[in-house]
Formats: sequence, structure tokens, C-alpha cells
Amino acid sequence: MEGDLPLKPVWKEHVYPLRYQFGDRTLFSRRLRLLVWQLSLDDGIRQGEGWRCLTEALPQGFDGFMIRCLPYAGCAEMLRRDGAYIEYVLARQPRYYLPLTGQFESYVLSRFSAKTRSTMQRKIRKWAERSGGQISWKAYRTPVELRCFHPLARQISSATYQERLFDAGLPNDEPFLTRMVQEAGADRVRAFLLFDGDKPVAFLYLSSDGDTLLYSYLGFLPDYRSWSVGTILQWFALEYLFSEQRFRLFDFTEGDGEHKRFFATENLEVANVIFLRRSLANEVLLRGHRTMNRVSRGAGRALERWGLKAYARRLVRYGVSALWQKSS
Repeated sequence: MEGDLPLKPVWKEHVYPLRYQFGDRTLFSRRLRLLVWQLSLDDGIRQGEGWRCLTEALPQGFDGFMIRCLPYAGCAEMLRRDGAYIEYVLARQPRYYLPLTGQFESYVLSRFSAKTRSTMQRKIRKWAERSGGQISWKAYRTPVELRCFHPLARQISSATYQERLFDAGLPNDEPFLTRMVQEAGADRVRAFLLFDGDKPVAFLYLSSDGDTLLYSYLGFLPDYRSWSVGTILQWFALEYLFSEQRFRLFDFTEGDGEHKRFFATENLEVANVIFLRRSLANEVLLRGHRTMNRVSRGAGRALERWGLKAYARRLVRYGVSALWQKSS
């Protein structure tokens, strides 16, 4: 699909791991040095459908370009030769979001059915009973508060499947800690913890891009999965954010997921598009990646037909003990 990009690209250097995955498991990956343009949610809404063929010259030392979160309703995993590059749609997926304008009560009434609201209140009530009658959760926003938040959240993150399988947990390196404190000082961070007594069991970390909050990092202790602690914390976090009226949009970022579909009210179809130098090696690399994705999806569809997909996902993420538990 060809068109115009009225927005001026802002390219940033990034080492991207092109992962060859089977389901949730990464078999191996190839690290690519790319110039990446990340579209914000506002950019995506303004951009609309369409893109152009890239004509930028690729600097020495780089493998290619990537455009992330480009609104696109074309064919997922399209691969074609395009001038000096091979153009490959890595993934086409929804980008869910939620306007934070208005009142939380109005959002709840318009977004959720009476049955869903009743189910949510029952989950909150059950957690309150477990917690001795009062739910313990906390919001963090200042540099001092975020320094307290981080080690507690790391206790949770280190046990999550996101960190075990994808190395995508809450970072623990000095550059992230420095950036976290700086952004908190500029009032650009919101973070939340849910406790079982004094024990942190779920966390949510949100950075911001202007007046848009980004769904950056989340996690919960696997042993608490059946209590829906992640969903409960998200509920209280949204109530807090609606009452605060500091941010305009909550961006759940790209990617499908039950949690995102449950809370979001809007979505865009977006694609991550990669442009590598035209060469036989790069074409083999990208065609192999596309083939692996198709095999993985085919296996997933087969498991779904047999009614085993949910069990297989829980087994990979949480282990044998989680096979018969309901999703959080």
C-alpha cells in the first residue's frame, strides 16, 4: 500500500531483536541496528491510513529502518522488494486506547454491561475480604515515591512470565532508574501497587508522552493470578486517573490482549514495518521469520480448535499449577 506520510519522521537509533518465536517461546533472535520512527497515539490518529515508499538513504552501520505503530489495514506480514529496500510488515495489530475525559462513573456505565459491573464488584469484594476488609493499594508519582515503588515492583516483576520469557519486565538498570526519577520530577510518571497485607502482589507503571499515558510495564505474582489482582489494580488506577484529570488519553499500546480489550473503548489497526537493505541474506532472514510466524499461528489455531490453546498458554507462562486456574 502506497501513500503519503504528512508527518515528518523522527528517526532514533535502536537495536531491535528480530525474534523467531513459537507461541510464547523465543527460539532464537537476530539483532538488527535500525533507525526507528515511533508514532505516538496522537500521530497515529492524525496520520490515518497510508504510507510512502522510503527514499531515505541508510547511513553506514545500520541494517535498515522501522516505522512502529503506523495505522494500516492492509495484509499482515506483507513482504516485498521496494526500491533499495525489502519492506516487511512484522505485525498488524490493534492499538487500544481510552480517553480519560469525563467521570469514572460515566466510563464504567457506558463501557461495561450490568453483568460485567457486577462481576467486577464481586472480584473487588472477594479481594477485600481476603485483605481483612480493606483493599491496600497505592499511587506513586514523585521522585521520592518512585524510589520507594521500584524495589517493591521489582519483587513482582522478577517472577513474571514477561521477564522470564521475553526479558520485558520492569528494568533494573541505572539508565532506567535515572530516567524514571527525571520523568517523575517533570510529573510524567504514574505508578501503582496492590498489596496483600504488606506484600506487593501487582504493579502498574505508566510513563507519558505529552498528555497521553503509556501502558509501559505491568505484572503480578503468579500465585495470585486466580484473584484477578492485575485487573483489580487497573480498575483502581483508572479511577484515580479519571479523578486526577491530568492526562487526556490512556494508551494501551499496540498488541491484542484480553486485559486491553476489557478496559479500552477505542482502537486503531496499526503495523510495525521494517525496511532492510535489499540483499539475498536479508530476504532469507525475513522470509524465514514470516514462515516461523505462520507455523506458530497454525499451531495456535489447531490448539484453539481442540480447545487447548488457553491451557497451553497458561502452561508456558505460569507452569503446571496454573493449568486449571481462570485468567486474571
